[in-house]
Amino acid sequence: MRGTWSASHSDSVTAIELYDVTDGAVRGSLSGNADTDAETSIDVSALVNGNLHELRVNVTTASATSGATTDVKYAILELTYGVS
Repeated sequence: MRGTWSASHSDSVTAIELYDVTDGAVRGSLSGNADTDAETSIDVSALVNGNLHELRVNVTTASATSGATTDVKYAILELTYGVS
């Protein structure tokens, strides 16, 4: 999973998440105030076959400043399939 985001104020925290809608659980996450080209690997054993998953942006800590913003440039979920 890869993403880039920025925030207008440093007291906020934003997460780009792989969210399992069926079970109501976050299966993978990148988080912070602002990152450029951040990435993480997701353990495929955490994914539940048949469940609906979505890639979402979640402001986990809002800024105390009125009018603060978070901008997401991109969020990508890359699936790599290999046969061993």
